[in-house]
Amino acid sequence: MEDKRMDQIHLKFADQYRSHWVKVKFYKEKPELMGIKKVKGLRFCEAMRQAIVSPILLERSNVSCPGGRHAFGWGSESSQSSKDEVRMFNKRTLTPPLPQLSNGYNFIGLNTEGIPDLLLSYVLPQTAMDLIRKSCERNGNVFNTMLCTKMPICAGVAVRSYTEQKLALSFGSPESRQYADMGPNYVAVGIPRKLFQFYLDEDRS
Repeated sequence: MEDKRMDQIHLKFADQYRSHWVKVKFYKEKPELMGIKKVKGLRFCEAMRQAIVSPILLERSNVSCPGGRHAFGWGSESSQSSKDEVRMFNKRTLTPPLPQLSNGYNFIGLNTEGIPDLLLSYVLPQTAMDLIRKSCERNGNVFNTMLCTKMPICAGVAVRSYTEQKLALSFGSPESRQYADMGPNYVAVGIPRKLFQFYLDEDRS
C-alpha cells in the first residue's frame, strides 16, 4: 500500500466493517504533531473512544489506569502507588503473564497522522465473526486466542495484537466497557499493520 492509503486505512476499515476504527501508533520519541487534543487522567479504553473525534497522544503522565501503564511498560518505582501496582500486576500472579510492551515506547498516538502500527475498534459480534472467519482462512480453519479479564483492552487487544502480530479480541471487563462506553453489544478487536491488506476485501486475492 502507498503511504497515503495507509494513513487513511482506518476509513477503509470503517467502510467495510461499518464501525469506527482507531489508528494506534507507538513512538519512542515525542512526535511533532498538529491538532492533538490535550488530555489528562484518561484510561486507554476511554481514550480510544475520544480519539474518534480528535487525535490523542498518550504518555505515562496522562494515563490514569495503573493497568494501562503496566501494559505499556510505564511502571515507575518512584510513583506513590508503585507498591500497589506491583502487588496488583506482578507477573508471578498472572498465569500466563499478560502481554506487556518492552520496546521502550514512551508515547502512543491514537488517530495521529501517519502509518499506524495497528487498528483497534469496538465492533458488533457479527463483525468479530467475519474477522475470525477470515483469520481461519489464513490459519487453516483454526483461530486461537486468549481472553483477558484484567487489562482486556490495553493488554489483551492493543499489546497482544502488536506483539503477537495477529488478530486479537476481547469482551472487555465491566470497568473497561463502562469507560469506553462500549455498550452491551460490542467486542474489542485489534489488527496489526501486516494484516491490514488481508482483512480488506479489495486487497485480498
